[in-house]
Amino acid sequence: MKKRRILLVDDDVNVLDALNRTLRNDAEEIFKCTNAFDAYELIEREKGDIDLVISDNKMPVVEGTALLVAIRRNFPDIVRIMLTGQSSLKDAERAVNGGEVFKFLVKPCEPEVLIEIVNEAFQHKDLCDAKRSLIEEVKKGIDDEGADN
Repeated sequence: MKKRRILLVDDDVNVLDALNRTLRNDAEEIFKCTNAFDAYELIEREKGDIDLVISDNKMPVVEGTALLVAIRRNFPDIVRIMLTGQSSLKDAERAVNGGEVFKFLVKPCEPEVLIEIVNEAFQHKDLCDAKRSLIEEVKKGIDDEGADN
């Protein structure tokens, strides 16, 4: 089974702890950050080797939507989920359109639902990784054929 790495981002440490308890059996490694700056730095430090980011939106200084947009732009292979308690339709639109979130969830989210969504996100990531690998393989085959001619 593939190693799974999740990054949780929320300014409320109690929420982070609850999410960590809920997901600890579904990931090999869980990182927790209380703000978008630390979260983005962690992703850069890990060279984008994170499978899934679950972020709150309403946080001091930088909102979760801005974080998810930056992740989509610079680390598009990371699956993104917005989990927020306070959000407007405009926030949801920015998260979905700008951050291309996999799911937009509202707090409180039942643990069973969150676990199911996380597993769906991992399946989505596996399919995207397999597709990307296949495309690279086909391109390599085409390049190798062109080199033989």
